[in-house]
Formats: sequence, structure tokens, C-alpha cells
Amino acid sequence: MNLILSTCGTSILTNNGNDNLRKLLNQYANVKNSNDILSTDKNNIVKHINECKKTFTNSSFEDAKRSSAELN
Repeated sequence: MNLILSTCGTSILTNNGNDNLRKLLNQYANVKNSNDILSTDKNNIVKHINECKKTFTNSSFEDAKRSSAELN
């Protein structure tokens, strides 16, 4: 399984008001091998992605538009 994380088109992940997570996402955006990500950082990123996915899938279209520059 591959994960491609790009800071372009990821407003759902980055517009949550958490600067530390935004820095982590930017720091690892170009990593080619997930083994190059510190395990604590990887766990924080995966946890955040799962939380965003849960929030986004349970939100109305209007709420989704507010949380996503791409949808808006």
C-alpha cells in the first residue's frame, strides 16, 4: 500500500487550526518511503487523517465546503 500526501489540495487536513500537524504534513510531504517518517510522527499523521475522514464523512455538504477550499 502506498500513501501519497501532497500539500496541494489537502485543506481538509491542514485547515484545522493545528500548526504542529500542518508542520508535520509539510515536513513529510515529499517523503518517498514511509519508513523515513519517525514512528511517533507517522502515528500522529495517521490519527489526524482518520479523525478528518470521520469528521468529513459525517458532515453536511455545506460543512464540508467550509472545511475544504477545493470543494468551496
